[in-house]
Amino acid sequence: MRGHAAPDHLVIRTLEGKDISEREAPLLQSTWGTYYSNPANHLLNGGPLPVSVGESRRVIAVTEAAERSARTGRVGTVDGE
Repeated sequence: MRGHAAPDHLVIRTLEGKDISEREAPLLQSTWGTYYSNPANHLLNGGPLPVSVGESRRVIAVTEAAERSARTGRVGTVDGE
């Protein structure tokens, strides 16, 4: 993003019934070095992963629900909720 500052927050909009609420969530500073060293440490030394398998599944489910919602124009749900 040449010439543009990175965003420092996300805007989260939630629909409940016919009401839409909005809130901001701060973005954390990126540390790409640990992105690669943490999985390597896990594979080589049995160290903990920074994100659990369950948390990863949840992110994928939310992403898939958002894609379905964008494609259909309907409010989506996340399986298991």
